[in-house]
Amino acid sequence: MCNYAKRHIAKAIFCCLIGCFFAGACSSAPKKCDNCRREEASRVFYFKYGSSALDVAAKESVKNLAQDLSCYKGNIRLEGHTDAVSSADFNKKLGLRRSKAVEDFLISLGIEPSRIKTITYGKEKPLVQGSGPEVDALNRCVVVVFEGVSE
Repeated sequence: MCNYAKRHIAKAIFCCLIGCFFAGACSSAPKKCDNCRREEASRVFYFKYGSSALDVAAKESVKNLAQDLSCYKGNIRLEGHTDAVSSADFNKKLGLRRSKAVEDFLISLGIEPSRIKTITYGKEKPLVQGSGPEVDALNRCVVVVFEGVSE
């Protein structure tokens, strides 16, 4: 895993820990965050080649994220990534469709749209450097970035 991915995952875990700490102390928090899952798998959602559809496993992970967001009071940013196979323009649009798919599913689960920002990097900012089928598969994803606790 490259340093970029490690930084994002470490930041997401740190922000979840901080967010959960403050959510537990906040009188407006619906519950304490004793059940937050801080697994990397629940913070990165992978897609099949050329697809922006969430598969069954990704939907379960997004459901876990939605549960965690019930106690984490900050905003999140969904960063869409792609492999380097197609054109830059195609991949920018595909990365955005992927981040929007996660956003739409979170909204359908009751997360407020104002808490979610979606962006796309396409193939311009790969999570994993290199080439080959394994690297391409790791770059077909949406990364969740926790942006801090809001009041």
